[in-house]
Amino acid sequence: MKEFKRLFPFFKKYRGILIISWFALIVVDLIQIVFPQFLRIIIDNITGKNPSLKVIITYSSIILIASALIYMLRYVWRILMAGVTSRLIKFIRSRIFSHLIYQPVSFFYTNKIGDMMAHITNDVDAVRMAFMPGLVVLTDILLMGTLVIIFMLSLSWRLTLLIMIPMPFLFIFVRLIGGQIHRKFKRVQESFSNLTAFVAESISGIRVIKAYARERERTDMYESRSRDYLKRSMELIKIWGLFGPGMVLFSNISSILLLYLGGIKVIGEELSIGEFVAFQFYIGLFMWPVIGTGWLIDLLQRGSASMNRINRILSIEGEKREGIDIIPSGDIKIKDLTFRYHERTVLNKINLRIKEKEKIGVCGKIGSGKSTLLNIIPRIIEPPDGTVFMGNLDVKKIKMENLREVISFVPQDSFLFSTTIRENIKFGNPEISDEKMREIAEACEILKEIETFPEGFDTQVGERGITLSGGQKQRIAIARALLMDRPYLILDDALSSVDADTEERIINNILPYLKDKTVIISSQRFKIFSHLDRILVMDKGEIVEEGTHESLIKKEGIYYLLWSLQQK
Repeated sequence: MKEFKRLFPFFKKYRGILIISWFALIVVDLIQIVFPQFLRIIIDNITGKNPSLKVIITYSSIILIASALIYMLRYVWRILMAGVTSRLIKFIRSRIFSHLIYQPVSFFYTNKIGDMMAHITNDVDAVRMAFMPGLVVLTDILLMGTLVIIFMLSLSWRLTLLIMIPMPFLFIFVRLIGGQIHRKFKRVQESFSNLTAFVAESISGIRVIKAYARERERTDMYESRSRDYLKRSMELIKIWGLFGPGMVLFSNISSILLLYLGGIKVIGEELSIGEFVAFQFYIGLFMWPVIGTGWLIDLLQRGSASMNRINRILSIEGEKREGIDIIPSGDIKIKDLTFRYHERTVLNKINLRIKEKEKIGVCGKIGSGKSTLLNIIPRIIEPPDGTVFMGNLDVKKIKMENLREVISFVPQDSFLFSTTIRENIKFGNPEISDEKMREIAEACEILKEIETFPEGFDTQVGERGITLSGGQKQRIAIARALLMDRPYLILDDALSSVDADTEERIINNILPYLKDKTVIISSQRFKIFSHLDRILVMDKGEIVEEGTHESLIKKEGIYYLLWSLQQK
């Protein structure tokens, strides 16, 4: 199936183990098929005119040895195949995770977290089921089903054809149900994605939910989504529920035909009792491949639907990470940069040069394009070709790892991982000494607060840093960026959650660490800009004013008006 084409390299790697496990499975099937022949010989010997104890002991011993062999071989193929299946799960999940982690930020604006979690959990599990149980069932269908019919035909071809009358109707039944399973399973997965996305969003936004007393509302919304998932699951269960009873029905019809027609042949001495018993065993063996056909179709339909969903994600082009293997340096130059988001112009014909080691401030009204401009420089947001340069190189032609190795970027929404404060601060530079970490934390005005925590730097911050205030998270994020000690530092309104006095102290404290860096700072508070070499004032996606703090005050333009409002 073309949906599983991406998995071919994996199966090729483990083909040796798969061949061994598949061979063991085949031997087990062959022994099971021969079993009824041993029983036929024993029963015919017992019911014959000259019963022989030697025959009974011989074939009973053969059955015992064969049973032990089946036990061992089943253990072998299950262990080997289970091992490959576990590696398959790891392979797919690693592919999905690595693909997601290298997607541009814009990808996560339009794709739900819950949907991505469903890919890594439910979809991968459905693919796993299509592989291991699916391969076993397929082998049983092709091998056991074929050989059982051959043995039955060898015993009585007329009786075989008669008791097979229900089978064509069974395959039609399976065919009709299979398509519905595929469609309904796809809807179940989509509903599960919506449900998990809602849960993830609610947990991430728990502070807002509690602040606005919306617990009951969110619970009701969860119940609505949960009912939708239940409804779609029940629709799938109802269709799948037809399989079991349907299989039993057709199996019973074949058994009844055997009892009636086979009984007549035994009475008429056209069929021995041993052959009749063998026939009954073969009917039982044949029912598994027939029932397995329905199950296999269900597994393949589910696996196919899930693999299509996985392929859709893996087919989305990620960040362009390859490029010139060079450590960039020099001035940042922006030429005729126009950027649109959903047909809305966010930046319009930006031309700018930031000299190496220059300290730049960016200000403007909300929605003026500040954050977009700052995110474009390190390619958090991809710029158009030929618009952003570092030195004389287009940043889109520089190898991504090399570009980001020289830039520390702190966004306004400071994200912390659910680990210790120490590991969060050292995230970009784990080898840094604790002394240096404490020095930087003190400069960022966070050291005293950390020391008040019972476990200090070893305090767990909770998911997304939920146990800390917004200001604490921002100061830890700035400390993390400073510890990276990279030549370019971008702060995107990174002190918005601290008070003005604390912000002033932090800026004064960290200025010595910024001496040899190119710094770009966006802020809504204008007091910080007096420390910088140059200020850019943005409005409606354009740079409308430029100069030092003093020169812009004298100009009495937009910067002066915004600054005046903060003096009141």
